[in-house]
Amino acid sequence: MSGTPVISTLTEGLAGAVPGALRGVLNATANAILSHMAEGMAYADALAQVQRAGLAEPDPAADVEGHDTVAKVMILSALVFGRQLTPGQVACRGITGVTGQEVRQAVLAGGRIRHVAALAFSGPGGTGTVTARVRPEAVPAGDQLARIDGATNALVCQASPVGQITIIGPGAGPQLAGQGVLSDIIAVPRTSTAAGLPGLQLPAPGGTPADGRAGLPATACRGPPGPPGSPPTPARALRFAGHPAG
Repeated sequence: MSGTPVISTLTEGLAGAVPGALRGVLNATANAILSHMAEGMAYADALAQVQRAGLAEPDPAADVEGHDTVAKVMILSALVFGRQLTPGQVACRGITGVTGQEVRQAVLAGGRIRHVAALAFSGPGGTGTVTARVRPEAVPAGDQLARIDGATNALVCQASPVGQITIIGPGAGPQLAGQGVLSDIIAVPRTSTAAGLPGLQLPAPGGTPADGRAGLPATACRGPPGPPGSPPTPARALRFAGHPAG
């Protein structure tokens, strides 16, 4: 979710809470297409409109087939629940097969078709059996996700003892992506210092790091992905921190 503080909100703002489940709309391209279809456009026309607006790549497969959202579910699982999933553990169906009739039926019922990502575990805090999926769903009018239109993204988190937390924000755009990168750069020295790693030396006014060193130590940005089921290390968390959404 470009520029929207999802990871920090869930891992720092809810520190001490026990996460139970996540559910949301995590891809701005897919959501913009489905929003245009709800207005009466055919899929091909909606895709072309989104591409003209700069919200979709010339090859939109990663977005419309769900691969981008699957990657985000995997990142959220690792960083929020401490469980590293494989792509095969996330059931996925894209939006290319959504028909105009399905969209119209959802609209007539007061709801919307949304490309919904869901992540839950049978035990608390990421323990037990995992249920992870990305698929188009008809969400009713009373569902928060039904009101998420255009390039907006939303993530609903269930956590104990706080209950339900919803994060809503813009999901795509070069300025938003830049803001997300800037936030990560600023967070690196804080995170690496807290983890006992060498801190990032920010450039002095002349463009050279204040103590003559150049850039971020490799150990602070190249943490190994780890085996499935292992909790994320601080270094791996830095590696993942810049992703959700597009």
